[in-house]
Amino acid sequence: MTEDVLPATPMTPTTQWVIEPRSSGPLAATHEVWEHRRFVDYLGRRALRKLYARTALGWGWLVLRPLLPILIRVLVFGGLVGLGSDGVPYFLFLTVGSLPWNLFQGSLMWSTRGLELNRKVLDEVYVPRIIMPIASMAPSALDFAFNAGVIVLAALFYLVKDGTTHLSLGLHTWWSVVALVLILALALGIGLFTSVWGERAKDARLTMGQVTAVWFLMTPVLYPISEVPVEYQGWMMLNPMAALVEAFKFGLFGTVAPGVLAFSLAAVLSIAVAAAGLFFFSWRDAIVTEN
Repeated sequence: MTEDVLPATPMTPTTQWVIEPRSSGPLAATHEVWEHRRFVDYLGRRALRKLYARTALGWGWLVLRPLLPILIRVLVFGGLVGLGSDGVPYFLFLTVGSLPWNLFQGSLMWSTRGLELNRKVLDEVYVPRIIMPIASMAPSALDFAFNAGVIVLAALFYLVKDGTTHLSLGLHTWWSVVALVLILALALGIGLFTSVWGERAKDARLTMGQVTAVWFLMTPVLYPISEVPVEYQGWMMLNPMAALVEAFKFGLFGTVAPGVLAFSLAAVLSIAVAAAGLFFFSWRDAIVTEN
C-alpha cells in the first residue's frame, strides 16, 4: 500500500511592513509620530487594558479613583474649612478645577512611565520611541472623559435643585479649549524629559509624585485665586498651571477672566517646554539608536 504524496503548493506571498529608524531630529520625530500614528492607538488601548487588570473592582476604579478624592476634599475644604468658591457650589467648583489639573498630573505621570512600561515592545520590534510617552497618556484621557461626565451630571443636579447649572457657556468657553491644549503640551514636554529618566530608574515617577503633590497646592484648584492675598497673586501666576486652570474655569463659569500677561506667559512657557522636550528626546533617541 502506497501513500499518495501531495505536491507542495507554493506559498502565497504576504505583505510585510518594515519599520526602521530614519533620520534623527525633532522634525523627523514629529513626522514619524504621524506616519506611525496607528501605533499610538494600539499602545494606548494596550495601556488601558493593563490599567485595572488583576484588580477585584476592575473598571470600578475608573469611578472611585478620581471621584473619591473630590468627595473627601469637598467635605474637608468646602465643609469643614469653608473655602470660598466664587459663588459656585463648592462641589462643582472643585470638580471643574480638578478636571484640567488631573489631566495634567495624569498625563505627566503616565508619559514619565512611557518607555518603562513598553520596554518589552522596544526589545522586540522597532517602534518610534517618542510614541511611547504619547500613547501612555491614554489613561489620563479616559479619566478626563469620566470627570467631564461628572460635571455634566452635577450641572443637571443643580439645574433641578437651584434652577441653574451654574455654568456659563459662550465664546469665552474657547478659553477652556485653549487651556487644555496648552496643558497637554506642558505635560508632554516635561514627560519627554522624565520618560528618559524613568526608563532607567523608578526614582523618576516617585520624584514626580512628590513634585506634583506640592505643585497641586500652589495651583488654584482647591481655592479660587481671589482667596490668595493680593501680594502673593503675582508670584502665584509664575506657575503656568495656575493661569491655565484659571483660564479653564473662566471658560466654564465666565466669572473672572485670567490676566492676559499671566496667561500669555503660561502659553509661551508651555510651548517652549514642549519644544525643548521634543529636542531633548530626539537628541537622546539618536544616541540610543546609534548605540
